Amino acid sequence: MIAVMYVLIYYTWILLWPDLKLVGSIIAVTGPLLTLIFIRSSLQRIKEKEEKNFWVIVFMGCFSYFIGELIWRYREFYLGIDDPFPGWANLFYNLFVFIYSIAVFYKVYVTGKKYRTIQVFFDCFIMMTVLTTISWVYFLNPLLSKASSMFELVISLSYPVAILGILLGIVLLFLSSKSLFPHVLLILNTTGITFYTIAETYYIYQSIYHTYNGDITYLTPIWNVCLLLIGLSSFFSKKVNDVPQKENNLTKLFYISQTILPFLSLIILLFLTLIKKEAILSFFIGGAVLLCLITIRQVITIFENGILVRKLKERTEELEIVQIELMNLKDGAEEQSWLKTKIAEIATMYPGIDNVEKLAHQLITKITPMVRATYGVIYVKEDERSFQKLAAYADNQQDVGTKSFRLGEGIVGQCALENRMITLNQVPEDYIKITSGLGSVRPSHVTVIPAEFQEEVWAVIELASFEPFNELEEMLLQEVMNNLGINIQSILGRMQVEKLLQESQALTEELQSQSEKLQFQ
Repeated sequence: MIAVMYVLIYYTWILLWPDLKLVGSIIAVTGPLLTLIFIRSSLQRIKEKEEKNFWVIVFMGCFSYFIGELIWRYREFYLGIDDPFPGWANLFYNLFVFIYSIAVFYKVYVTGKKYRTIQVFFDCFIMMTVLTTISWVYFLNPLLSKASSMFELVISLSYPVAILGILLGIVLLFLSSKSLFPHVLLILNTTGITFYTIAETYYIYQSIYHTYNGDITYLTPIWNVCLLLIGLSSFFSKKVNDVPQKENNLTKLFYISQTILPFLSLIILLFLTLIKKEAILSFFIGGAVLLCLITIRQVITIFENGILVRKLKERTEELEIVQIELMNLKDGAEEQSWLKTKIAEIATMYPGIDNVEKLAHQLITKITPMVRATYGVIYVKEDERSFQKLAAYADNQQDVGTKSFRLGEGIVGQCALENRMITLNQVPEDYIKITSGLGSVRPSHVTVIPAEFQEEVWAVIELASFEPFNELEEMLLQEVMNNLGINIQSILGRMQVEKLLQESQALTEELQSQSEKLQFQ
């Protein structure tokens, strides 16, 4: 609202009271002052270091413009004379342009797009070379011939360069994606800089050819309005998302134009050489510089592409590593899920079993196919030093092996004695054979696993298979055997309690019978 009111007041003064120079001077100075106030208030809330530095540089540029405006209005109102061209006010106006370009350069550079910044610099330098060559032929020669001092010469030459600097800022703003500037900030800055460039071009053209008489026109407020737009954009400054934006048709069009820009610039110089042959030397020098810049730009592009290819290769390798890790995690999760599912399936079998023989039969029937074994037998502790065979899986009643083992006797007895898993990978010829309807074959691997509870072995399982057990199957067997020892001890404990209860009942009945006999006697 403040910005809109300022514009309305400025144009109202131009329409109704243009002779009130003091009012006009105050209004003109108020514009850049409002811009400084806008940026200063925005700096108080901006926390990011890079974003704050960007607006500090812009603030310095706007302050330079404010000084130039003070000098201009002082000469116009207090001294009653028009500021000459070139003059001190023009120097500070030019400084605003250069400082603003530095701010945009800084913004692009700190985002990590170093090589892109260099490439953009050369793209803009190519454009500036073309425009400078044209300016030399049509503008700078008259300035050089009319400059009376070194100061006037420097200011005269800097004005065209300042306009090119503004164009550089525009190009940089368009080159920078939304990942550098918020959308509203980009629109406000681009609009302000574009109209500022138009106004500056109009002013310098009239000043060079002495058609600018210093009168107030509808173009006069444009400079301050553009400055206000830049100041207003500071309120929309925020940290933006660094995620690359999806490529659209406008982006594709820009990259195409960026590719053909250097060669289009060279064609423009060749065309101007044909229509203005008296300046062929100037165009030749400009063309030579342009060719050098194009060559350097292409070398930088090749170098940047090489870096991008290396980074892409590194990212691809990182993605492959991540993919392998994810696959390993997935496989690990699937293995853990399989392991927990099988353990739960075995655990649900235990409730309701009231004797060891039934437990042994159901366990060997379930666990053998789970671990891809083809034959299985379970031995349960009978007394302190012997184990008795209680159940088998795929038992074909072959007259091989034994029905019971003592501690330390054979592989089963040794397994019970040492309380550790024993694996045989070379099975002798006289071992049991796995039979089916089509024939029989000797297994390749035999594994014996103890089931212990409180460091006491309660059972031993012997499994025969054609392939060795993998790590997951061994983990399942270990977990199942640990639980088996607990369950066997629990069942034996219950059976012992029941046995004692039965004996107690029998004794009670016998005592009752004897008591009745004694009473009868």
